[in-house]
Amino acid sequence: MLSTGWPNTRDPMTVKARVRNVGPVYVSGAHVEFYEGDPNAGGTLIGSASVNVEPFSQAMAQVQWLPGAGGQIMLFAVIAPLPDEAVTTNNGISMPVDVHFIQPGDVNGDGKYNILDLLRIRNAINRDPALYPDADANRDGRIDILDLIMVRNALLLPR
Repeated sequence: MLSTGWPNTRDPMTVKARVRNVGPVYVSGAHVEFYEGDPNAGGTLIGSASVNVEPFSQAMAQVQWLPGAGGQIMLFAVIAPLPDEAVTTNNGISMPVDVHFIQPGDVNGDGKYNILDLLRIRNAINRDPALYPDADANRDGRIDILDLIMVRNALLLPR
């Protein structure tokens, strides 16, 4: 499960996995690891969380994630086997996530350049790029007319 309906390369999101305890014993500190890509094929660890689960109940494990790239990414959640756990084939889950790449200058994050981006860059000129990082379209550490020209050109001369 994701905390957003529009995963993108700009906004961190929460990745969640439901941990079910189908047995009569309280589980303390079930360790869940989250991966970008299959962990058995070199996937990258996003983070880990521990949860406690009452008997015949469930709990939610979660981590923060900022995708490094756009495109379809497989997310995996894997629960470490517990001592004396009889069945471990249900200790993992995966789901595909379509991550939208946000280009520098796409200030409103809708995946394309448009007049709204131009207006937001114009309003951010001479302001701190740390506060408006996507308005610094050319990534020179300043928000100025050059950023506005870059996005205008991309809008008028699509490739």
